[in-house]
Amino acid sequence: MSDFKPPKIKERASAPARRLYLVRCADASNKKGCADNDRPLTGRGRKSLKKLCKLLKKRGISPDLIVCSPARRGRETLEGVMTVLDKAEIVFLDSLYAGDPLETEEFIRNLPAAKRDIMVIGGRPSLKRLSIDGKKVKKLPKGAMFCVKKQTKPPFREK
Repeated sequence: MSDFKPPKIKERASAPARRLYLVRCADASNKKGCADNDRPLTGRGRKSLKKLCKLLKKRGISPDLIVCSPARRGRETLEGVMTVLDKAEIVFLDSLYAGDPLETEEFIRNLPAAKRDIMVIGGRPSLKRLSIDGKKVKKLPKGAMFCVKKQTKPPFREK
């Protein structure tokens, strides 16, 4: 008999997954004389927001961080969403309204890995220009949510 003992193999723990929830603002008014960033949700928008809130509650979705457009429709969507969520850190990001999508991507990429579940609330132009793992979000109806699950490895910081 040999004294050979096979080496112990360390199991590689996979990094916990991070979920990124993209929420498109619900339907907003096109009232003349109203500045774009001051457009409120319409009755239809509030109705679709209620459906989204029911879905969030049913699925037990509770983000650690919500990154939101500062536009009125974004803030109103956030207010509705917060009625069914546990307390979350909230950040208003100008790049989600009229900025460079690379700024938003960089902001998300540089978040500490401890921020596991992140919700991003914005309008069609800003969400459509975002690139997630090199892919663009092609279709996201008003008041809808899209979830991306990815491993917590670069470009996310481990902290």
